[in-house]
Amino acid sequence: MRRFATLAFLLYSLQAGATPGILSYEAKVTDSNGQPINSIVDVTFTFWDAASGGNQLGGGFSDTDSVLPVNGVFSTDVGDDPGNLIPASIFASNGVWLNANVDGTDVTPRRRVTPVAFALNALPSSGPAYVVAEVTASASTNGSNLIAAYNRAKALTPHGQPLSADNRAVVLVAPGNYDLGTNQLVMDTEFVDIAGISSARDDQYIYGLGTANGVTTGVLRQTANNVRLENLRVHCTQTSGPPYVYFPHGLAAYFPESDLPATVIRNCKFESNNQHAWAMRVGINYSGTYEDCDGGDHIFGGSSGTASGRFTGCKGGNEAFGGYLGAATGTFIDCTGGRSAFGGDQGLASGTFTNCTSTDVDGFGGGGVASGTFTNCKGTTHSFGGEGGTASGTFTNCTGGNYSFGGAGTASGTFTNCNGGDYSFGGADGVANGMFINCTGLTDSFGSGGSTSGAKLYHCRLIGPWGGAFSGRMENCIWGSNGTNCDANARIYGSTFQGYLSLNNTAAGATMTRAQSISDDANNVFGTTASLNLKDPDVN
Repeated sequence: MRRFATLAFLLYSLQAGATPGILSYEAKVTDSNGQPINSIVDVTFTFWDAASGGNQLGGGFSDTDSVLPVNGVFSTDVGDDPGNLIPASIFASNGVWLNANVDGTDVTPRRRVTPVAFALNALPSSGPAYVVAEVTASASTNGSNLIAAYNRAKALTPHGQPLSADNRAVVLVAPGNYDLGTNQLVMDTEFVDIAGISSARDDQYIYGLGTANGVTTGVLRQTANNVRLENLRVHCTQTSGPPYVYFPHGLAAYFPESDLPATVIRNCKFESNNQHAWAMRVGINYSGTYEDCDGGDHIFGGSSGTASGRFTGCKGGNEAFGGYLGAATGTFIDCTGGRSAFGGDQGLASGTFTNCTSTDVDGFGGGGVASGTFTNCKGTTHSFGGEGGTASGTFTNCTGGNYSFGGAGTASGTFTNCNGGDYSFGGADGVANGMFINCTGLTDSFGSGGSTSGAKLYHCRLIGPWGGAFSGRMENCIWGSNGTNCDANARIYGSTFQGYLSLNNTAAGATMTRAQSISDDANNVFGTTASLNLKDPDVN
């Protein structure tokens, strides 16, 4: 009995002159005792749309080769027979697997095939709608080739028509290193896109100093609005010279003009080395569409800029997404930022945020204003308009740290199923005049020491002491570990106080409420305490 083990997967040849429609395959075959087979075997190759089972691709394409292993190892080309090249249509499928059958036995598992090398070899260097940037062993030559390819693409007329939003040209960037040196690639023509062939963006590595036009420039500079970038890693390697200018003109890996709403960037990473350059230009408006992009600090409108576009699955560092005196006014889904991200640190977070996280202090309008819509978001200390800011938006299933949700400031929004730390929800002498549903705060939260005029709390919990005079509406809440005073406007229903409750000789009202002690209730607007409420020293 024979058994078969794959030795080296699929081998792609990217050198100039490679034959279109051919893949190279190498494997090792052994017998049931694990000994190499050194006799002729027949190998039949087919393509499928699943790792097992599934449907055969290529209209029944198959290729059978008789090979003679040496010490069990053989290699052969798939699709090298005249008139039997691999059909390009195979690679139109979202997933392609190569099945190798040796003398009637399938080699398992099937091998996943990506169209990168196949497409590169099958394409001529240019066509009506594309130009391939020629890749060599020299990174500096590749950089020059990339700029030249872009300049050629600008002159294309796909389908015999001028370039337009529906008639685009693209520069295809093959895996390789592209050193632009001091030069820059200027994207100055609408409807000319740049796309890496491999979905592994690090494979297409574009880098350089980007100083051709002085410090106010970058490696990739974009002046045209309707431009798309995909599958690229762009790096500004500047490590000397004057420090970057803090606002819109500092050297950057990606240096766009402000407010280019038709821009689309997918699966790109932007980098810089140190304080002499940014990953992305700061202090401007990013109003396009950005998906699965990654960068360092201050990206996407950080440092007094604006993030007004649509951001999905993007990752940034400190002050990203309109952070630090900036504004996050767009749509953010599954995004992550660091300190002062998302309009944090005296900024504005007025957009729509879903499943987003700020991993350090002052996120989501911390120290500023959080007036947007936040769902399933997570922040830390001073987040969501905390640290003396304002939380006036709509917050659902969100979590913050100490001084979050308007802590030491104002919590005037609507909060549902949210959790804060100490001094949250307008605590620490702040203002809590919003609506709070199923929320939890720790020590001195919910307007402690400040104002609760207009506050409406339903099924909320305060863990820790609370100070001041409560003046809002409370239903079915669990409150505090010390005691609570009321003013005349307080209305309390079905709640539990883990300490004393004093109606403070005012026209406050408490009914169906439990506390260790209830005092100064002669003016209880609901009636006498003895018939309406429960005093129990064991309440906790």
